[in-house]
Amino acid sequence: MEGEGVEKNDTLGVKWFRMAAENGDIMGAYNLGSCYYNGEGDLKVDYAEAVKWYQKAAEKGLDIAQYQLGLCYLEGTGVEQNKEEAFQ
Repeated sequence: MEGEGVEKNDTLGVKWFRMAAENGDIMGAYNLGSCYYNGEGDLKVDYAEAVKWYQKAAEKGLDIAQYQLGLCYLEGTGVEQNKEEAFQ
């Protein structure tokens, strides 16, 4: 999504993040979640979908995904607010 070495194209970035995520890549899942969270590429903001992808990456041990998922639970963004879940 940075456009390093190629012309910047957020839509293609989302495509490749999705392919990586669907093949079990944890960074792909986290990045796809972030695209949904921020409405990047051809995606509209969808917090519930962002949480889905953050959770996939978090369950595989990606610390930044665990942090972002915790914030979602703390703030009730894309999930029902649950402070106990946020701080586990």
